[in-house]
Amino acid sequence: MAIGVTMDWISGELELAFKEENCPICVLLDEAEERFFFWFALEGIGDGATRDALAARGETFCRRHARRLIEAVKESGRLLSASTIARELTERVLCSLTDVSHPLRHKRGDVASFPVTAGCTACQSLDEREANLISIFVYNIADPDFVERYKRSFGLCLSHRAMAIATAGSKKIKKSIVSIEVDKLQELSFALEEAIRKSRVEFSHEPKGAEMNAWQQALLKLSVYKSSNFGRGG
Repeated sequence: MAIGVTMDWISGELELAFKEENCPICVLLDEAEERFFFWFALEGIGDGATRDALAARGETFCRRHARRLIEAVKESGRLLSASTIARELTERVLCSLTDVSHPLRHKRGDVASFPVTAGCTACQSLDEREANLISIFVYNIADPDFVERYKRSFGLCLSHRAMAIATAGSKKIKKSIVSIEVDKLQELSFALEEAIRKSRVEFSHEPKGAEMNAWQQALLKLSVYKSSNFGRGG
């Protein structure tokens, strides 16, 4: 697929995600995670080339994604394939602990330490998707129509706001993102203040609206998609 077509496609995905009451990057990453494990549970664990690639890169799964894979495998019924890949991963780690010449073996004095793998294959796939989404999000800030849709949306979560600002190449784009996010946080702060006020006995007779759910929006708005992403930039 041509680069321009890919960018247009992802830009369209972002604009659709703007309709959700959540960070659009988080929405698309959650969808990507669902697709990853749906595919991996049905096809990936039964594919020898995929298993060989995992072994060659020294990859396994982080604890959260290991649990997610367990759920996906149970749903798909591919227990034999899952047992096969689990055995291959177990044998690789066992070999690294017992084979002195194994490249993953590390020593502290005369004691072999647990081998360090190349990381979680799901995390790496999602990190690539995340970087791509952030890059195209920032690129589209130059488009007035995109910016208007962004202004009307939920906005970015804490970590994706920081990543977008860090990725932006110009001060103008950085200031644009900061300005929009400041406006959204100010609106949220006002809604929270109203929710607190209307919860008091003396104002409890006043009609209650969307502000009563502002605390949920705040938790999503101030959330960090993944702890390793927090602090990448402003």
